[in-house]
Amino acid sequence: MGETDGIDGSADYTIGQVNSAVNYGTTIRVPVPRYFTLDESATAARNGFSDETTITQPGGASSDIVVTVPKRLRSPVLAERGAVLFRGTIQDHPATRG
Repeated sequence: MGETDGIDGSADYTIGQVNSAVNYGTTIRVPVPRYFTLDESATAARNGFSDETTITQPGGASSDIVVTVPKRLRSPVLAERGAVLFRGTIQDHPATRG
């Protein structure tokens, strides 16, 4: 994430997670391969978020995944693991077959 620590307005030290002290609402967009469809339920279960962090794919197959951490929160999963895990499928589309 490279977010500042929020201490004394200093940008000398950055962190790899969403910082609750300076989070005014964080949205992370993750591009996906063509025909990838996120399984939102399996993704939520696998990550085990205990806060209001969400992972969605609002545009459906092939569209960006959106990770949202509401303002004034930090994601414990991101803090502990430093990563988010996605579950889904890539469907072979007839138009791509030779």
